[in-house]
Amino acid sequence: MPVVIMSASLSKPYAEWKEAFDAGESLRRAAGMEVIYVGHPLEDAQTARVVQRVASMEAMAQFVNDNAHLIKESGVVPDSIEVVPCTD
Repeated sequence: MPVVIMSASLSKPYAEWKEAFDAGESLRRAAGMEVIYVGHPLEDAQTARVVQRVASMEAMAQFVNDNAHLIKESGVVPDSIEVVPCTD
């Protein structure tokens, strides 16, 4: 399973985004995604960082596409998303 490191700017306070992110756990689990780490840089609470295992890059892309409205509503700035796929 690939490990993905993601970063995104937030339009809402980190605490609000985190609450929405946590509410999506069952959706992520159903898509074969396992969160390893979620947080923000110490000096920048407007940038979220997520590290997770994904079933495949295609499955992750489908998840993002299917849930784009929820991701945006959570406070993620869509154009700011950076994804770095890594080996497990």
